[in-house]
Amino acid sequence: MSKKPYEDVRIEGHLIDSLMLPKVWDGIMDLEGEFEVLSFEVGRTKTEKSSIVLRVFGRTRAHLDEILEAITEHGIVAVSPSDAKVRPAPADGVFPEGFYATTHMETHIRLSGEWVEVRNPEMDCGVLVDRKAGTAETVPMNDVCKGEMYVVGHTGVRVTPLERTRESQPFEFMGSAVSSEKPKALIIREVARLLERAKESGRHIIAVVGPAVVHTGAGPHLARLIERGYVTVLFGGNAVATHDAEAALLGTSLGISLKEGTAIQGGHEHHLRAINTIRR
Repeated sequence: MSKKPYEDVRIEGHLIDSLMLPKVWDGIMDLEGEFEVLSFEVGRTKTEKSSIVLRVFGRTRAHLDEILEAITEHGIVAVSPSDAKVRPAPADGVFPEGFYATTHMETHIRLSGEWVEVRNPEMDCGVLVDRKAGTAETVPMNDVCKGEMYVVGHTGVRVTPLERTRESQPFEFMGSAVSSEKPKALIIREVARLLERAKESGRHIIAVVGPAVVHTGAGPHLARLIERGYVTVLFGGNAVATHDAEAALLGTSLGISLKEGTAIQGGHEHHLRAINTIRR
């Protein structure tokens, strides 16, 4: 194991209560990486934080970088951190290849050996760096200007994850699953009869769809309905186009594999990367 490339990382916080540590371990193992626990200090009270240092191994440097990027969102930071890497935007409205996609959580990047807070934390943005001013801020894709410098990769990025509270929260009951008991087969049969009548009479058939068409894997079925004349007009918002592009380019929808039905590490960024690929 020692011959494989590795990096030592530290995680601090309420690691057990917030499930931060299991998420990091799962992230490493899901990508077929390995790790050793170098030190582990457990908080002795409800308010005292825990700290653990892991040595994370990958098969190759690229494999190790993939693992580290996947677990960055869980609060890991290198024991000996380097400055964040930046690249220029190649065109207006386009992030550089490999850009760091932000989350809604508090984020810092390392500039000139110092941790700098990223202003205006927001999901699905890039991190614009002004080295002269020593600042960093989130910028949405539409506002990117050619030549601006954006963070790429996970190096020199530190995320502070949300920690689970020990107290019960209002409206927790809304998170419970409720099954829908409806006669779906009867409804589908009736819709099919209506489509057949409309087609025979030469009337237009409009399908108003949302991203669920892609999420559920129904896209190819909708395509067949269009090809056979059962849908003549298609209405949909940008979410449909976005996740259809994600499915075509990356085989996922909202980061879920359409073949396996399982979450992909870093999949929450796929829709943004699909858009960036098209805009290039």
